[in-house]
Amino acid sequence: DDLIAQLPQSDVINLHWIAGFIDYGSFFASVPRATPVIWTLHDMNAFTGGCHYSFGCERYTERCGLCPQLGSHNHRDLAEQVWQRKLDALTRIPPTGLHIVAPSRWLAHEVKRSTLSKHFPVSVIPYGVDTEAFAPRDRLTARDVFGLPRDARVILFVSEGVGNRRKGMALLGQALDSLRDLPNVVLISVGRGEPIDLKVPSIHLGFIDNDRVLSLVYSGADLLVVPSLQDNLPNTVLEAMACGTPVVGFDTGGVPDMVRPGITGMLAPLEDAVALRTAIVEILRSPERRVAMATNCRRVVMEEFTLELQARRYAELYDASIRKICPSA
Repeated sequence: DDLIAQLPQSDVINLHWIAGFIDYGSFFASVPRATPVIWTLHDMNAFTGGCHYSFGCERYTERCGLCPQLGSHNHRDLAEQVWQRKLDALTRIPPTGLHIVAPSRWLAHEVKRSTLSKHFPVSVIPYGVDTEAFAPRDRLTARDVFGLPRDARVILFVSEGVGNRRKGMALLGQALDSLRDLPNVVLISVGRGEPIDLKVPSIHLGFIDNDRVLSLVYSGADLLVVPSLQDNLPNTVLEAMACGTPVVGFDTGGVPDMVRPGITGMLAPLEDAVALRTAIVEILRSPERRVAMATNCRRVVMEEFTLELQARRYAELYDASIRKICPSA
């Protein structure tokens, strides 16, 4: 109630990350009925008993409890209690009182599978990327800036934290362990923490929070590898593609929304390090194909993932939501 009272008068409320910040019950009960609520999800937390990614557990499709991430053997564990509190709050909202936005087709599909959220309408609005900050830079100049050999085959791995198990650097390591027959391979990693030991030459650049500097890193690489085990619509893929850098990743989550096999990169079956290696080699051994993919990457971003297009899609959803509640608006 206090939070609603502090909000300025508005035509639409657009929620984003609210885990640990908003109490579902009191918030949704206090929103004026004439004010549509749009909720943009960035992971699975809104419709599970607490996990942000389920790692294959499907209890959220019925009722959480016996949570594997908690190591629980109790039907009434913390996950079940959180799930029940969410159920109590969300079942009081009429289907017209909340519209969910998912950035990826995968997340939208999971929204419709959960007993907590399946009765709400859902739209897919992908993230947009700043195509001026993230744009192709001169490849050789970029390599000179970071002291990379000009003739190297440069593989890039970018994550907020390189030790995050979900981001899959260990599987990338398995794929690269067998690349000794491919000369001049260098792995560049970006992110907080220390990367795992690898059997190929590697350079860790640490965390980079400047978009234009990061665009130089993308531009200097031959390809970005995204070996995530589960992911929504990773910004690193969009950033790399905006810089004209093809992407290799696992066929999971929202990655296939961006990575079109043979066009903007290659996909491998989930957790298949051998297939991941094959996809990496296929691009590195064909410079002409890599250049064609680079052109496609930038084109796809400009056609489907700009900030302007993202804003337009939200504006259209806001207008439609207002008209649904107030037809004369």
